[in-house]
Amino acid sequence: MSVIAISEQGSRLTRRGSQLLVKKDNQIIFMAPCSGLHTILLFGRIEVGAAVVGFLLNHNIEVIYLSMQGEFKGRLIPPFGKNVFIRQQQYEKLKDEEFRRQFASAVVRAKVNNYKCLVRDKAGVVYEDFKIRAGHLERSLENPLSLDQIRGLEGSFSALYFRDLPAMVIESFGFIRRLKHPPPDPLNILLSFSYTLLFNNIFAQLEAAGLDPYCGYFHDLKYGHPALVSDLMEEFRAPVADGLVIKLINRRIIGVEHFTQENGKWLFGKEGVALLLKGYRARVLKHFSYRNRQTCFLNLFREQVEHFMRVLKGEDKEYVGYKSR
Repeated sequence: MSVIAISEQGSRLTRRGSQLLVKKDNQIIFMAPCSGLHTILLFGRIEVGAAVVGFLLNHNIEVIYLSMQGEFKGRLIPPFGKNVFIRQQQYEKLKDEEFRRQFASAVVRAKVNNYKCLVRDKAGVVYEDFKIRAGHLERSLENPLSLDQIRGLEGSFSALYFRDLPAMVIESFGFIRRLKHPPPDPLNILLSFSYTLLFNNIFAQLEAAGLDPYCGYFHDLKYGHPALVSDLMEEFRAPVADGLVIKLINRRIIGVEHFTQENGKWLFGKEGVALLLKGYRARVLKHFSYRNRQTCFLNLFREQVEHFMRVLKGEDKEYVGYKSR
């Protein structure tokens, strides 16, 4: 199941038989087979004709529209999964407070572990203090806690991490704290862009499995918010998104030259977008050793969704998040 991203402004998505083509000025600038394709990400001003839209829907390929800064605009999706029974189990579990507490605790424990590993590998100078503070949180999670208490601990931990984030990069671009709407500096832009890519990967896996992405258990249910996507992406933020951003900055692949300022607002340039997309794709497809086998993050996204489904059905006792080493 693959994903392609198109960011060439003014281009047009067309097809020839079973091949998708991206054209600009009557020149083919990209080709990709439809076989195995699940999602197309369109950044900015990309034209898609009605005939191509119909073809994509008939082949269960979704299209996600984003701004050039990675802001989500909307999605074109094939018919929703037909597995009404798994969604019925989802809704029933909303009433099970013990299930929600166990799931939320597992999600946060995995998130804390993975950020600890990231800080250990990238910022030894602050790691000892970070490890001590994160350890306090991990011990707190061993106690019976309410959902609100778990959310409060996760919020405190996130604040701790973002306080130490500048110590992990050679250039912080004036980063002071994590802000999303709008991101006020290049580091916040890179984080938001990477989180958006991760979010859409998880969303696609949930839809493919027939689950309701809006029915979550850790994050608050809000109108229009895919809470289950937010839940399941937490354990992958550090190893996939944050790790990628730190690597791109520290290897000087992306720098301040890839951003411009307009009316006091930072904008991510086309070249930088292309570099981040290339880096993200390489990161989620790169194979590594996990539990005595070779896998990649794209496979792990699917496997964690499948594991969650087994938990819903009672086939697995409880949810266990992905943990880095």
